[in-house]
Amino acid sequence: MRLHGENQVQKKKNSINSGKASKETMLIQNEKLDKLTNITQNLENKLNGIQKKVVEYENKLNQLEEEKEQLREEMVQKTNLLVFHLDRQEQYIRRENILIYGVEENKKDHDDREKVLFKIADELEIDLEDNEIQKVHRLGQKRRNSENPRPIIAKFVSYKKRNEFLTNKRELKNIEGRQHVFVCEDLIPLMYKLLKYMQKFCSDTFTSCYTGNGNIKAKLKTSEKWVTVTSPDDLFKQGIDVDYKQMGCGKILNN
Repeated sequence: MRLHGENQVQKKKNSINSGKASKETMLIQNEKLDKLTNITQNLENKLNGIQKKVVEYENKLNQLEEEKEQLREEMVQKTNLLVFHLDRQEQYIRRENILIYGVEENKKDHDDREKVLFKIADELEIDLEDNEIQKVHRLGQKRRNSENPRPIIAKFVSYKKRNEFLTNKRELKNIEGRQHVFVCEDLIPLMYKLLKYMQKFCSDTFTSCYTGNGNIKAKLKTSEKWVTVTSPDDLFKQGIDVDYKQMGCGKILNN
């Protein structure tokens, strides 16, 4: 009986010691858990701070991109405006010129081209004097295998004399041997390509178009009103989205 009682006492002591150890273990685990919680909270705070800075940097980057795009558009507009003014100046310089297509070339073309101009003037009943011509020459280099003659460019002293040729040029089709000769204005490349583009792709908007004084005159199909076209921007005003590749030039005016 005595031994049994001692065993019971020992069990109680062991139970008490075991309880104390469990409490100590729990305290240690709670301390570790608190530390992990603090570490996790600190990491979350730092992560939130980083995310906030990322959002701020993204907003600044978007703002810089918007400012960059705005500056680019302003630069394009200013460049287009400069190109437009340079083109208009170049067209103005050519205002005394005419181009003559379809005149055959020969070995003595250097001597004949002025004679050809005077002969055409006589056929169109235009009084032309030597002192009314600044220069006459062929455009470009002569090609050996080309069957098409190079156009003749004639520059007159007066704008009025140049206009006489353009006014009477329709009479060439009634003159024997001149049915294939064509007289026109000396257009800058942009205006020439723009004219060809309008004739080919803008028939839904315009019924007819021609050039005059370096500009393109076009008749609207809807109202039969004549409008002046000096750049692709004028086509945009009529609701035409210009295809610069089809027009054969880079996107110098657009947006």
